[in-house]
Amino acid sequence: MLKVTDISSKESNECIRLQYYTSKQLSDLLCVSTSYLNKLRMTGRGPKYVKIGYRSILYPVLEIQRYVSSLLQSSTSEKVGNQ
Repeated sequence: MLKVTDISSKESNECIRLQYYTSKQLSDLLCVSTSYLNKLRMTGRGPKYVKIGYRSILYPVLEIQRYVSSLLQSSTSEKVGNQ
């Protein structure tokens, strides 16, 4: 997991701590392929992400948590949230 720390706001003395996963790290975490994550990004069904430059894709930890929470089911007959 990538961590960016000590980003200070000029208006306040608060520090923001940001944590991101790369596509490879997220695919390992979720036990899916990176190509599956690519498909989710193309269709808008996956977790929100940040694109830096032409190729760097980063997934904020909070967005991963929201995405996984949206997939929670209580029975096998339910439709999955983002699928």
